[in-house]
Amino acid sequence: MRALARAGALCAGFGFELALVDFPEMDLPILARRVAQESHADGGSWFAALVAEKRVRQFSGVPGKWVGTLVATTPQPAKPEPPDSFEGRLCLLMGVGPQGLPGKLLKASKFHLELTGHSVELETATAMGVIAERLSRL
Repeated sequence: MRALARAGALCAGFGFELALVDFPEMDLPILARRVAQESHADGGSWFAALVAEKRVRQFSGVPGKWVGTLVATTPQPAKPEPPDSFEGRLCLLMGVGPQGLPGKLLKASKFHLELTGHSVELETATAMGVIAERLSRL
């Protein structure tokens, strides 16, 4: 719930949509209420706002065209990083929990992005913060 609240705040702050990939299936309005109730101090209301604005979608398996070009965040990139200038939509994928991203999503991603420059694995909230900091420079 906390990861959803944090992702909701990040998406709201930068005007993004949120794709939940292989997340346990749940009715989004019910999920939004639960996130808001359990994570109000962490920005749970932002996730609820995204759901209300229809800016959250759920995907089972590899996401479809709605998300755009897949970019996996990983400490062990096996594909090139995205170019500095890119036309179209990008979908930054990050794992939640100790397993990280599933292999099928790493393989399906066109680009891989290593966030630290030193192949250091980051906890999800820390990775979100690094992404937010980089986006603030654009």
